[in-house]
Amino acid sequence: MISQNTGGNLKTIVIRVDQKEFFYKLNVNESKEIIFDFDGHQGVLHFKDGKIKMETMDIDLCPKQICSKTGWIEFNYESIVCLPNKIIVTINFNKGDDLDSVSF
Repeated sequence: MISQNTGGNLKTIVIRVDQKEFFYKLNVNESKEIIFDFDGHQGVLHFKDGKIKMETMDIDLCPKQICSKTGWIEFNYESIVCLPNKIIVTINFNKGDDLDSVSF
């Protein structure tokens, strides 16, 4: 049995860049651009209507551009991954408790 917390108005965006973690708390009703630095470059994430996507990076930085082609993510089990730049973006839902899921 798997139970996921998919409600609430607050999402925490977790950005991992080369094993460093950055957290952004966002309301699902707001639109925002998150800019983060990695290896002297910048990455841009767009957050809108509770969804997030990676802006296309220069082809020299991300040759296959799989991270930007992933498109919009909005659920706990989805992620955006850029292997060449060691970037992982995930979403965590917050409903006032720290429990995200239960698995048996």
